[in-house]
Amino acid sequence: MTGTIKNLELPFGVTLPTVSSLSIEFNPYTGIDEWLYKDSYWVSEEEHQKAVAQNTVWMVHWYPHTPVGSYKVAASSLEAVLKALGEIEL
Repeated sequence: MTGTIKNLELPFGVTLPTVSSLSIEFNPYTGIDEWLYKDSYWVSEEEHQKAVAQNTVWMVHWYPHTPVGSYKVAASSLEAVLKALGEIEL
């Protein structure tokens, strides 16, 4: 996605404010083992444990159109990761 999009509507009832960039990845690395130590990205410890058990990782990297930087979140499902994005307060 390129450019700036206002009020980006995503699945599961999630709407993001102005977005400069958004990427969604499924199992971006070779396996869950490479994700075991990236605790700061996980939506919750429960989601972390689910991802390990299922050997699946969904990761979203979002750049809002603000000077605050970017956000990365990871979870075992697309739904969980998108809902976590919707809860981020700017």
